[in-house]
Amino acid sequence: MSEKGQVVIPKDVRDSLGLNPGQQFEVLQAGGDIVLRPTGRTTGKSVAEVMADLRARVRYEGPAIPIEQLSWSPDFDEDGLSA
Repeated sequence: MSEKGQVVIPKDVRDSLGLNPGQQFEVLQAGGDIVLRPTGRTTGKSVAEVMADLRARVRYEGPAIPIEQLSWSPDFDEDGLSA
């Protein structure tokens, strides 16, 4: 992070998500993490295309995991409330 608080999003991530110069983001805090959520975005890609790009980058070779066993952050309890 620069002295001005600027961060660089790697090119492969920008390309995968269809991010372009000038893209604005909503900045969220989730537990100890920072989440950047693109706002007002028009990438020209469909959700299916973006998901296919992400799947090509992130591979999970293990067994299927039921949605009930997934959590977004270890800082959340079983009700989804911040601990």
